[in-house]
Amino acid sequence: MKLEAVDPKHPSYICVCTVVRVKGSRLRLHFDGWSESYDFWTNSDSPFIFPVGWCEQNNQKLNPPRGKRQCLNIALTI
Repeated sequence: MKLEAVDPKHPSYICVCTVVRVKGSRLRLHFDGWSESYDFWTNSDSPFIFPVGWCEQNNQKLNPPRGKRQCLNIALTI
């Protein structure tokens, strides 16, 4: 599952993350394009994680994965 999340070490950055593990109500998030050493745990109700598309809807800058020049908008249709 993909999310948009505030980087705990750089709170002005919102980055693309992948949920790599779930333990109860805790999520282990991986910053796409970065080493696992930057992974971190957070609560699933954290005010610092957002669904895909949140940055676009709220006029916030989404930092693309490392090595990517720009982030692609991903539309999810059901």
